[in-house]
Amino acid sequence: ALAGLAAAASPVVGDGGGGDGGRLGLPRAALGVPIGTGDTPVSLPTWGGANQWACHVNLTDPTPEGNKTWMFQYSYNADVPADRYDHPEGQVDQLCQVEELEPHEPCTVINRPDGNAYVMNTDGSVCCQFPVPIGPVRYDWVSASSGVYTGISDFEGTAVDTWQIQGQAVNHWEQSRDGKALPVAYWEWATFPKIHEQGLKQWEFMLDTYARASQDPAHFEVPAGCTSQCKWKHPRGAELARTALFNARH
Repeated sequence: ALAGLAAAASPVVGDGGGGDGGRLGLPRAALGVPIGTGDTPVSLPTWGGANQWACHVNLTDPTPEGNKTWMFQYSYNADVPADRYDHPEGQVDQLCQVEELEPHEPCTVINRPDGNAYVMNTDGSVCCQFPVPIGPVRYDWVSASSGVYTGISDFEGTAVDTWQIQGQAVNHWEQSRDGKALPVAYWEWATFPKIHEQGLKQWEFMLDTYARASQDPAHFEVPAGCTSQCKWKHPRGAELARTALFNARH
């Protein structure tokens, strides 16, 4: 239902404070306030709170120039399974830094059930396979990764339930406490100097655009013949990227 919103999203690319979390305020680790086990949610959260959903995401990502932020459109279908990232003009997403695309041009990344990530331009006339397998986020990623409930945290003035999931970094998942179990934020401290700059990596879900709605499987298809490997311009450690950056999600 929200597939067409990527073009309408206004990119907000700017300096997030060079690792200090920008407008979000830090240290984030100090925000968690553990509570009694009697208040622990009955069930573990699922990715996004639904099998199929879409939402604008305000992304903060560490880059050599400091933390950058921009808005992208995220779509998810656990029944395919697949997920899709539509990044607008000005993006600095790591996976989009391939020689086949111009720097900062609009870029789409689709993670397919074959485990591959497909990187393409807006109309799909340019498409290649990212050199490191990634695949879509697991629907049950918190339980599959032995996530631990850590209590109530404060996210920009809103009380949220928080889980920690141990990967190469400690991942944090925050969802609403209003009975709707809506995704509020996903974040981690990126601390992989052999791969990318260190700093805050965070997804802030724009809930006024969130929709638990059917996502057409065709929205996650890639152009026929998209089999060539992308020439990744990432300067560091491609062979480590899957282990360090993505395994906690799968």
